[in-house]
Amino acid sequence: NLNSGTSASSSTFWRGDGTWVAPTDNTGAWQLLQSQTASNTTSITFSSTYITSTYDVYKIFINRLTTVTNADSIRMSVASDNATFNKQGYGALSHFATDGSGNFSTGTNAPNAAGAIAIGYLISADPNGSFSSEITLYDSSASKNNLAVIQNGQNVTSTGKTVNEAGVIGWQPAFSLNAVRFNCNAGNILAGDFSLYGLVK
Repeated sequence: NLNSGTSASSSTFWRGDGTWVAPTDNTGAWQLLQSQTASNTTSITFSSTYITSTYDVYKIFINRLTTVTNADSIRMSVASDNATFNKQGYGALSHFATDGSGNFSTGTNAPNAAGAIAIGYLISADPNGSFSSEITLYDSSASKNNLAVIQNGQNVTSTGKTVNEAGVIGWQPAFSLNAVRFNCNAGNILAGDFSLYGLVK
């Protein structure tokens, strides 16, 4: 009688040794690794505690980010030693945006001296405007030249326009990425939710 249903639920199965257990094979599934909420925060960092060789692909979701300084930009930088966010190499962000008045491009945005690349511009301090984005990191620990980041986001800017922003970032020479940091160009991050997911091999 399958143990009379004891411990049975919609999330368990009857194992061969006569025990109800939850499935443990999560291969091919996205796993939430860490969530952080900004509140007048200097920076948000996902460290090597969460970015490891366990996963081949990572996603970072930024939801409803606003900045203390109106018309600020949000920047992303990476590290291979969990501390020094200055990776330059030959990385560049080809950043494109569209709005209701037509298409425009910010061109190729190379990392600044600190290795930071702007991924969102003219971010509003008004909670009615905000920046949201989905960022995918490929081959983060593979030490390959094709280490790449793809970003796709939407921004209700400080000027009131709804803008779609997208970009591709690549680095050479190869290195093993183990930390990602987000901070503003001028001030703090006023609000916003950051979530890191890993794709199980």
